[in-house]
Amino acid sequence: MKKAGTGRKKNIFRLFVLPLVCIVLLQAALSYGTVLASGTFSRLNEYSAGQLAQATETRALSLENVMVQQWSRLHETVNTAAQAMDGYLAESGLTLDGLLASEEDKTAYLGRMADQLADLLRKNSVTGAFLVLAPPAAALSGGTASGLCLQDADPLSDPLDMSDVQMNRGAPTLVKELGIALDVEWKAGFDLRPEGEEAADDFFYQPYLAARQNPAMTWENLGYWGGLHSLEGAAGDEAHRRITYSVPLRTADGQVFGVAGVEVSERFLSTQLPYYELDGGRKGGYLLLEETPGGDCTVLLATGPDAKRAVQGRAAVTLARTDYGDLRALDGVKDGGRQVYAVPKKLNLYNANTPFEQRVWYVAGLQDGEALFGIGSQLLRTFVLATLLALAVGVVGVYFVVRHVTRPIQALSRCIRDSGKNGLGAFCRSDIAEVDDLYDTLCDLTEQQKRSAYALREEKERYRQALQSSSDVLISYDRGEDTATFVNLAGQGGEEAGLVAKDFLAGPQRFIHPDDRRVLAARLIEAKGEVRVSFRSSLFSDESDYQWVELSGKTLPDENGGTKIIGSIRNIHQQKMKELEREESMYRDRTTGLYGRGPGEDIIRACIESGRQGCLLLMDLKGFLAFNEQFGAALGDAVLEDCGRLLLDMEKEAAARGADPVCVRLGGDELLVWLGGCGRAQADRFADELRGRLRGLYPSAAFR
Repeated sequence: MKKAGTGRKKNIFRLFVLPLVCIVLLQAALSYGTVLASGTFSRLNEYSAGQLAQATETRALSLENVMVQQWSRLHETVNTAAQAMDGYLAESGLTLDGLLASEEDKTAYLGRMADQLADLLRKNSVTGAFLVLAPPAAALSGGTASGLCLQDADPLSDPLDMSDVQMNRGAPTLVKELGIALDVEWKAGFDLRPEGEEAADDFFYQPYLAARQNPAMTWENLGYWGGLHSLEGAAGDEAHRRITYSVPLRTADGQVFGVAGVEVSERFLSTQLPYYELDGGRKGGYLLLEETPGGDCTVLLATGPDAKRAVQGRAAVTLARTDYGDLRALDGVKDGGRQVYAVPKKLNLYNANTPFEQRVWYVAGLQDGEALFGIGSQLLRTFVLATLLALAVGVVGVYFVVRHVTRPIQALSRCIRDSGKNGLGAFCRSDIAEVDDLYDTLCDLTEQQKRSAYALREEKERYRQALQSSSDVLISYDRGEDTATFVNLAGQGGEEAGLVAKDFLAGPQRFIHPDDRRVLAARLIEAKGEVRVSFRSSLFSDESDYQWVELSGKTLPDENGGTKIIGSIRNIHQQKMKELEREESMYRDRTTGLYGRGPGEDIIRACIESGRQGCLLLMDLKGFLAFNEQFGAALGDAVLEDCGRLLLDMEKEAAARGADPVCVRLGGDELLVWLGGCGRAQADRFADELRGRLRGLYPSAAFR
């Protein structure tokens, strides 16, 4: 036994080692895919996102409760302001416009409200309380509005006196009356720009105008939360930037004379969103957001170094959906190259069906991708590393194992290749069972191939002889290509044998009668298994002469995944014509040769229902009953036979002129003629001609 060379071993070795390496790779991929498909890492990420969502929801509920239940409790202040205004107007005898036009009276009114504002400042634990008066004209055109604003830098401390309270806005005379200090940003009044010009003035304009536009709505439903701003829009630090809640003030008769509200400084608001509770304050923070009409969110407040750094220089952010529930990705926001994520939770600050219900605020807990998904990412990296290490060990092991196992297979391969040069007979058997079995199998296959070749040649010759002795046409119809191939089309191997007809059913082929094309197409396209269909064709005649043929065959799959119909076409014209004559005689009256009443009425009804216009002629033979009784039924039938033959002749003549006549015997001597496609004038001419011809048959008879 010959030994294989090193060059031959390489190819055989590669054939074995590559599939095994692929199997090892597949096993590694399956392991990795199984872990991924199990959702372990996804559930870890979902858990992390859920933790952030839970913490954010808790903080959002806490802030919402403070804003709605504590900061915005203005019932006592609103009622007191309205009563004080009504009382002052009654005492002074002034109208509301007169009071709002008098600085002295406005200052006196504000003095009466000072204690109430100080009490509001204490009870609501806010950093400021204000009341703004403005005449209706100034409400839209801007100007300086009289008012009073008291501020408390530390609302959590509550000294007995008002030493920690400062006046930010108000008349100088009120300072002495109240005994409080002035703020460094003190002004006598509120400088308002024209409505819509400065967002910082919305705390006044929004509730004021809403109250004037909705006089029937209570002040509770007209409250307005203003975003983070400084008075008059001036730049300020976190101690002077604030959010506000303001409501309109009305007199008893519904006149709007100003707004009252509270303010919370950015510094104090930040204490309500402690960033250190998220991931220990290492990688997280909170955002206070307001949704814009375009779907983005305006950043009102950011707490925590990471949150401030992430949104630095951004007035608004876009929250993109992720695969983890409420978790959103801040589109285009990265911290140190890491994607930043947030969970927004809505603050329910407004009642339904109120002017400001479309203004939506959110508290969003924020973390970057590493802090949020760090555990899952670390586990994934560890698992991938372990999988790659196991894969490397498996590939090396496969290499050495296959190298050892394929040595006898290499010897077998060499023997098969060498034996091909001199024939299998020159092959020497080996002591390896697999090699000998393969050799025996190859010898058997070779002998079977020779026998099959002889049998195929014999079968082809028998097929050729049978084809030459038959007048049938063989057809192979490809349903997908709509192509028919005809064999033996001209009989004994004529010139059209092997004709290929493209667009067999769809195109204008001469082989199929136009009236039969649709029926034949439906039968061939819908056929399953055996198929047998008759139609008129010119396969066995010239193009102008159609004869009845029958196609019989079977549907078979082809090599392209489609189906073909393989069968034969034979001439059945004489047989079909006899069948049609028998069928026609079943519908005809035996005496007159006209259509019987039932078939005739069906044909006429079908013509009318198809929308074809025409005329009906109803007639009888005058005196026929007496004639029949006098001379007998045999002579009467002869008369009817003559009349029927005459009508059939006229029917053919009318058809040649383009009409569509149908002649029917209704019974006895009653006859009916349908002239399809004819008008009244044509029908009259037909009736006159019929009377004339009948008189010619029986000159002495009277016909109407």
